[in-house]
Amino acid sequence: MPRPKKKVRTAKDANDSNKQPSQANVDHLSKMLGISEEQVKAMLAAQGAGLPTATSRASRRSAPPPAPAAPKGKGSSAWADFMEEEMPEQKKKSSDESNNNANNNANNKTDDHAAANTEDSTTASNTEQAADATVVETRQYILPLEPLTYKPGVLAQTGTLDTKLTGREKLGTASSNPALSHIHLDAPTVFCRESIFQNVKIQFVATSSTACHNLAVDVDGVLYGWGRNEQSQLGLGPDCEEKDVMLPRKVEGPWGSGKIVAAATGKSHSVVIDSSGTMFAAGLNKNGQLGIGQNSDHARVFKKCGTSIDFLRGRSKQSLGNDAKNKTKFVRVACGENFTAALDDEGKLWTTGSAEYGCIGSGSTGEHFVQANKMAFADANRFELRNTFVVKDAKNNPIPLQDSSDIRLAHISCGKYHTMAIEASTEDGKHQPRVFSWGSGNFGCLGHRVQADEYYPRMVESFNTNLFSTNTPVAPACGAVCSLVQTKSGHVYYWGKHRSVGDATMYPTLVDVLANNSHVVSTCSAGGQTVVCSTEHGQTVSWGMGPYGELGYGDGPKSSSKPKFIDALDKVIVNQVCAGYGQTLFVLKDDTDEDKKVLEGLKKVEEDDYKGKNGKKKGKK
Repeated sequence: MPRPKKKVRTAKDANDSNKQPSQANVDHLSKMLGISEEQVKAMLAAQGAGLPTATSRASRRSAPPPAPAAPKGKGSSAWADFMEEEMPEQKKKSSDESNNNANNNANNKTDDHAAANTEDSTTASNTEQAADATVVETRQYILPLEPLTYKPGVLAQTGTLDTKLTGREKLGTASSNPALSHIHLDAPTVFCRESIFQNVKIQFVATSSTACHNLAVDVDGVLYGWGRNEQSQLGLGPDCEEKDVMLPRKVEGPWGSGKIVAAATGKSHSVVIDSSGTMFAAGLNKNGQLGIGQNSDHARVFKKCGTSIDFLRGRSKQSLGNDAKNKTKFVRVACGENFTAALDDEGKLWTTGSAEYGCIGSGSTGEHFVQANKMAFADANRFELRNTFVVKDAKNNPIPLQDSSDIRLAHISCGKYHTMAIEASTEDGKHQPRVFSWGSGNFGCLGHRVQADEYYPRMVESFNTNLFSTNTPVAPACGAVCSLVQTKSGHVYYWGKHRSVGDATMYPTLVDVLANNSHVVSTCSAGGQTVVCSTEHGQTVSWGMGPYGELGYGDGPKSSSKPKFIDALDKVIVNQVCAGYGQTLFVLKDDTDEDKKVLEGLKKVEEDDYKGKNGKKKGKK
């Protein structure tokens, strides 16, 4: 916070101090200091030197007798006590000495106090200056916020398609069995391009560090889903009894013919946004992560989400559908294991789901006993507005930022139990976007140099430095217990931990192996145990642990402690990468003849390859 400007005393002030104070000012100071009017007049006549002392005979003759000694034994009045506390080392001077030295000591602290207390109007003026100094300039953000846009391309995947195994069983020899190579993809493989997608390009994909299921949206806004479906998280309806959907299927919902513009996945739930800004969710709802205003266990089809304002309006029998001006228009969404965070077109933050660890940024977990040996938390079952953004003081207390209620966000990403967000850019470009994090602080994944949970969105101070004044943060990416931030210059900063071995990184640290070799990262993502980065010139690296082939090394190793090139994607431009739990998705550029030629070298699978008996591959290899 900027310090208030100190009022500098001038010669004019010194001359003005010789003027007789008004009776109103004398009365005010008498009441404020608890002394008589005569003592106030004597104090003002001394011009900051305090009441007359024994060394000033002339002053003593002209001034009234001093008040009885104060309990402290040093002062004779409230003003004298004040002078002793504020300036214990400063000798009191006579009024003549004070007047003679006023012009030569404009910055003297004694004169400042004297000037501040000589006139009530001066005191009021200083107070106003201090108040003005604490006012934070309102940032004019670039709004309204629009859904994220990616360049469309061809879908590719690496990792297993048998989600019954993911996180539960090891692949063992199955990963090297040629008959199962179409199921356990050990390298990026062009996925059902001609059969299911019928050569229609994919606009974007969605999965997350806790999700074994995936969503894809084509350029026409059509939604597809595949992967684990044990809690109906794919939203395929009550007729779908399959718990493992190996190939992409079209997903229909209440949006009808509307286009899907954003999507996200949690461990067992999915959330999508259509072009009207309406949000829908399906899957597990045990903690209210669907935001549908109900405490039902799960939803087998996509249901409309709502905010706390929407439900209040509904109870008052106001039609939300006919009140377009008051409708919350969502544009971006991210999911953790059992919570959801979303941004509306005004950049406001909304969350729902589990309050444990501070996941929803409400300021408290609401932890309480529901039974003798069972705890519960203050979960939310509808999207609620969060507008408290904080920093920590020296005693680790959260202090709301002065512009907290005015802060608007542009980007958001969720890990298992934590969230990262980046502030929206401003119209004048003079303010660098701030980075915020909240939720579980395991392994330092929040970037605050400690393993502590944060219940409010807290500013990551490492990014609030001159180092990022031009190289500003532009995109966050959260793994299960790690975090990434991509900057404007294509650098990537990492913190937390994504491998079961090794030490955690407690604060944002540059991935120097990329930056030092002039790699400009264009897209990055973090999964359950993996990190993947792709550059603008067609080099893609990954590191971490990939027991199911999610690192994409083919017949190579299943883990790497350092960034390692994915050879299959050499010279392939990746428009988007999205890492999950046991799989990694890519959207590959396919615009030019050169792009198509490069893609010809990748493995390919089509729908017919999965029609063999017992899941064994049928058709061409």
